Amino acid sequence: MGSLVAAARLLSYSKNKFPYICFSLKELKKYGVTTLVRVCDATYDKAPVEKEGIHVLDWPFDDGAPPPNQIVDDWLNLLKTKFREEPGCCVAVHCVAGLGR
Repeated sequence: MGSLVAAARLLSYSKNKFPYICFSLKELKKYGVTTLVRVCDATYDKAPVEKEGIHVLDWPFDDGAPPPNQIVDDWLNLLKTKFREEPGCCVAVHCVAGLGR
């Protein structure tokens, strides 16, 4: 199973196999995740995640590299908007191993 870390209503989830995502949906919902940002290549269908009411954004960038400026800007805008408009919500980040990004 992947690791799940909660910090200031921000989750980092690291596992890229679809069955693990299905299993972790309960955990994501437990923490009140409303948005999941995939920073790795999409390796599973996001439809089952979105069916659970979790919006999925795909902002991939190369493993071991810093995110491009556009992704940094999008990330900061997302957090500012989500935390202002939906106090108490939680945003999750998904990458393959949780090491290189």
